Amino acid sequence: MSANILLRGQLAYMREAGFDVTVISAPGDLLDQTAERERVSTIGLEMDRNPNPYKDIVALLKLIRILRRHSPDIIHYSTPKAGFIGSIAARIAGVPIRIYTLRGMRADGLRGFAASALLAMEKVACRFSHFTICVSQSLRERAVELELDRPEKLFVLTPQSSNGIDVARFSRTADTAEQAMRLRKTLGLPDNTKVIGFVGRFSADKGSQELAEAFIELRKTHTDLRLLCIGPNEANSDLPEWVSKLIQSDPNVFSTGMLANPVPAYELIDVLVLPTYREGFPNVVLEAAAMGIPVVATNVTGCTDAVVDGATGSLVEPKDSIALASAIERYLTSEPLRKAHGDAARNRVTNDFQPQAVWNSLLTTYRDALAKKSSFDV
Repeated sequence: MSANILLRGQLAYMREAGFDVTVISAPGDLLDQTAERERVSTIGLEMDRNPNPYKDIVALLKLIRILRRHSPDIIHYSTPKAGFIGSIAARIAGVPIRIYTLRGMRADGLRGFAASALLAMEKVACRFSHFTICVSQSLRERAVELELDRPEKLFVLTPQSSNGIDVARFSRTADTAEQAMRLRKTLGLPDNTKVIGFVGRFSADKGSQELAEAFIELRKTHTDLRLLCIGPNEANSDLPEWVSKLIQSDPNVFSTGMLANPVPAYELIDVLVLPTYREGFPNVVLEAAAMGIPVVATNVTGCTDAVVDGATGSLVEPKDSIALASAIERYLTSEPLRKAHGDAARNRVTNDFQPQAVWNSLLTTYRDALAKKSSFDV
């Protein structure tokens, strides 16, 4: 999923710039789709998202063999598990340039041993790499605070984010309006209702309980309000049972499931809500912004870079469903405010988050690293 979504267009750009690109990831349809769309080579390598000592060792040994066979000049990895395994394998295999992209601090959403284990994995990935790219300035600050590595090895591309946003793709057109109308009918979503949207997986660290509480509170005065969820239909087991039931069976909550093209679903949303506890740089905020939708998010790492509070959306403190409901209420009751912040959000992503700018910044990073590789430790 990371390769298919977060590297969309980036892989083809590097190939066209003269690199021989190979993606190593868990096998499946999404990896096949990535290979076909980007016209790059792929290698399927089984990896679990969560720690699994036996499978992790097997994956590590396989990756070492792959790297020794292919002898890449650069290895670039991301996500805690791929970063952990990839950095160790690359160091053992002697890959000349090792780069880690830190897309978020997953450990911040956990406690106890799980948090400590993930933090340790991040430190290994950073310290076994020649440098680490953080997808936002606030994430870099968090990485420095947690002492993941020396500050001079942690930096942010210009512009921020994982991959920028294709504004042309996330635009309102006659075609997307027609698709949105069909989706509305398929879902059974009534006309002339206000819709708040959520994009992602339902889990505690995404603030799903606070979203449910805010929705219930808002329904007391906005009886026509609906909640539209874009993403996996299943609520995670870390949520209270009543939240799972609301998500799955409340007649005022609608779910699209995973969508290959989420644009028509965004067309149906008046306000996007992201009450997350942690982020790196939330791509859904850029997608909503490109569609001219204001965002209510939390004042946490990543979101503070993606949302300009009071201009493109609103930021509230995490785990505060009352503040969340109040911020959403302001948009529900003021169409001029929704339009002003939505227009400002679209202008910002159009001007500041073009994918080609991100890709070119990364390409410069690669070329600079190649020019200096003789000075890097192996």
